[in-house]
Amino acid sequence: MANELEALIRQIVSEIEGAKGNTTQYSAPHTSSTPNTTVVDRVVTIKDYPIAKKHPEWIDLGQGRDLSHITMDNVMAGHITMDDLKISPSILKAQGQIAKAGGSRSN
Repeated sequence: MANELEALIRQIVSEIEGAKGNTTQYSAPHTSSTPNTTVVDRVVTIKDYPIAKKHPEWIDLGQGRDLSHITMDNVMAGHITMDDLKISPSILKAQGQIAKAGGSRSN
């Protein structure tokens, strides 16, 4: 079970890191007190890829927690919930901007 959880977490982190973009213009993000509601007010490009490595401060789990809180120990202790692993609308938008900057088009 622990190996399956670890594989799932690695896959999720990989997907979080899996965005691409070009040049960046941005202002500081605005954060809300609820989890996963960081608003990314910027033009995001392939230079921002991967978001989790280049801009971990954009990812907010709420309650003052960031990506460093997602560890196997915290998962096994029940401190990480599925809500902690959901992508926020602002990060989803940023990933879309990165994909568009990289040449991906939606239908």
